[in-house]
Amino acid sequence: MITIPQPSMVLNAPDAPSRYVMRSTYDVQPTEDVDVFLRQVRQAALRQAEKTLKYLVINCHGLYNGSSRDARGGYGLKIGRGIRYLSAHHFVLLREGNAMSRGLVGHILITACGAAAVSPLNSEGDGNGEQLCKDIARYSGAYVSASNIIQISMAGQATPYQISGFEGLRQTFGPDGHLSSSQENPRWFLQTLFHGPN
Repeated sequence: MITIPQPSMVLNAPDAPSRYVMRSTYDVQPTEDVDVFLRQVRQAALRQAEKTLKYLVINCHGLYNGSSRDARGGYGLKIGRGIRYLSAHHFVLLREGNAMSRGLVGHILITACGAAAVSPLNSEGDGNGEQLCKDIARYSGAYVSASNIIQISMAGQATPYQISGFEGLRQTFGPDGHLSSSQENPRWFLQTLFHGPN
């Protein structure tokens, strides 16, 4: 488990296996557009004494190009009506003013499976999860961390202020969109058996 410093916020998709709890917790409805739930994050940040959230956890499923063992991730995030390549620009809402002003969130952690995977692009321009993470970082002014394979988490509500650890290659992109760090994390002991290389 990873303990998240506070004040932080989590956006929970209703179908995510785990439900996380931070100082600010928001359960995103499937019909919500990305700008609607990002405004919730903006307001939560502005309510803090320093007008900043240390972390934002985006807790949801990742979008894959199928359901077989060979399916690949990187096609976006299944939260609300979805976060995809063409909607990443809405993360500018996590800046104090215009696109050049300071960010209201220090670090965004994406728990979704395959969020940073690189796969063939589809007709909508989705498939390069690394690029999506870079765009989210640039627009928001935050560091963004995500992994490239299926993530394993315990079902149900987690201990407050904690999230499951990452599996596979976790990459962190800086506010300029460049790779800041990367770390290869161990897989769950039966992960390859159940999920293959993804």
